[in-house]
Amino acid sequence: MNLLEKIMNLLKKKLHPEKWYIPVTEENQAELNSWWTNQALKSGWADGLSESLKMGVLLLSKHPSDNSYYWGGHEEIFFTMYPSYQKITLEQFRQITNPNLKP
Repeated sequence: MNLLEKIMNLLKKKLHPEKWYIPVTEENQAELNSWWTNQALKSGWADGLSESLKMGVLLLSKHPSDNSYYWGGHEEIFFTMYPSYQKITLEQFRQITNPNLKP
């Protein structure tokens, strides 16, 4: 990785929240599910996932109390309980989860 790429990666980290969530919708479900499956398997939360994220759940950068990476309740309740999490867009999700993308 060259110096410019390192600087761009540092900028991305500064531009995006460390704790984030994104609602799963019909439009983004396949893309978010792919990332979620990888994270849940790496964390040991799931062993051989057979289902995908349901629409309406929140995909999380990291779950506050387990390794599931999602929240099944209402967005308003989640945000009330965990106000340090920030909602992100699909474009932000792509930039955060793919370090090769340019901001």
